[in-house]
Amino acid sequence: MSYYLAKTVGMPFDEAVARTAEALKQEGFGIITEIDTGVGPSTRSTWTSAPIASSGLEHGASL
Repeated sequence: MSYYLAKTVGMPFDEAVARTAEALKQEGFGIITEIDTGVGPSTRSTWTSAPIASSGLEHGASL
């Protein structure tokens, strides 16, 4: 059984990523981690961590 969501957009991938990040920022969220999926199998994966932009707690969420 597989489950996924898909969306086709009419813009280049880099633009879609930038616009998504901006939309998240406008709502008080951000991208915490980016994974380089273009790394070949013989190369170790690289993770780039960014500062946490929002904990969500200021929007009334609780732990």
